[in-house]
Amino acid sequence: MPNRPSADQETLTDGSVNRAIGDELRRVRDDLGWTRGMVIDRMASDISVQALANYEYGLRPCTLPRLVEICEALDVPTPTLVALALQRISVEPDADSLQIDLKAVIATEDSAYPTLRQWAQNRLKSNPEGTGVARLERAAIEEMATIFDLPVAEFLRYLRQFIPERTPRRMLWD
Repeated sequence: MPNRPSADQETLTDGSVNRAIGDELRRVRDDLGWTRGMVIDRMASDISVQALANYEYGLRPCTLPRLVEICEALDVPTPTLVALALQRISVEPDADSLQIDLKAVIATEDSAYPTLRQWAQNRLKSNPEGTGVARLERAAIEEMATIFDLPVAEFLRYLRQFIPERTPRRMLWD
């Protein structure tokens, strides 16, 4: 029986994926303070500013080779950008990994998981020059859920509130 999206998940369509990837491209470009023209100048291909805008707004599907080229111009790993885009639209409830913003974990008012907050503080201390984003592999998520005596799906839902606002250019791995 196929997995059906829950009420809080967006239905996976070409349009939803195109928009999510486009949003991430635009987020990275904006974080860098670059214009679309500046991105295009760093690319080997000759595309128009309008074509890049269409990719960013999800109006035009981006081929994989073109996406890789744009990500290279933005100096962000393509898998990181795609994974975060899919994570943001919650199309992978049982993902193999999850990216979380450690500073958001520390800043949460939720007192139910002080150990999680302490872990995030320790991770930031161990890599103060990093992005402040950690990628948790599925095995780590399962172990953490066990520590907190929660079903994995419930712990994943909790962790989703810490999805990074910015696409990290480098990442802390767990």
